[in-house]
Amino acid sequence: MNESGDADNVAAGARLDAMQRQLDVLVAKEHIRDVLYRYARGVDRKDVDLLKSCYHPDSIDAHWSFIGSGFEFSEEILEPHQMGQVPVFKHFITNILIELDGDRAFCESSYLFSQTIGLTRKRHAALTSEGRYLDVFERRNGEWRILHRLLVPESGNWSLPVPTPGPVGFPMPTCDQCTGSFPNDPVYRGFGISEILPDQFRSREDNWAASLDHLRAIVQAESNVSSSPDT
Repeated sequence: MNESGDADNVAAGARLDAMQRQLDVLVAKEHIRDVLYRYARGVDRKDVDLLKSCYHPDSIDAHWSFIGSGFEFSEEILEPHQMGQVPVFKHFITNILIELDGDRAFCESSYLFSQTIGLTRKRHAALTSEGRYLDVFERRNGEWRILHRLLVPESGNWSLPVPTPGPVGFPMPTCDQCTGSFPNDPVYRGFGISEILPDQFRSREDNWAASLDHLRAIVQAESNVSSSPDT
């Protein structure tokens, strides 16, 4: 083989090496993102084992209502004095930025969290909070998990949502189709959701009319009160 052919082979090998390094980075970042999304499902579905799978055994989570082992956090955060008494809550994780350094990674992500807690039979309170997770990840035996987490809170607001009537005539989800905790939520059926799909249905009415009419009546009543000479 001539010198030109040798140079071509060297260049091709270098390109393949560079592509492999780029692929390794993409795969590592995707694995880390998967951990963050598993965390959201684990806490929202109250799935302790899934939550634990996001942490190394010697991890530390500074979550403020709990500061300590990630494994212990996974168990205690779902106790009644923490979030266990909340029937429904939701975590959204976004704006994920990952800096890789060998088998370690620093990750910043933003979260939006919402929950509702019943006050009376007809009223409930809603909390919306947001902030960031600052995580140090470590890859051990090929698996990325959280080693250290610092939760950075940025805002939190309570509100009293106004009960409104919903649409009339819609099919109602069965217990198998409603949100729930592990193992009863439909997400744990995986491909089996095909077995619990509802019958076909088309709404022919204005889906928002009942709720908006109710809210307009409340606004009008408030306006009447504020304009009354006795107020």
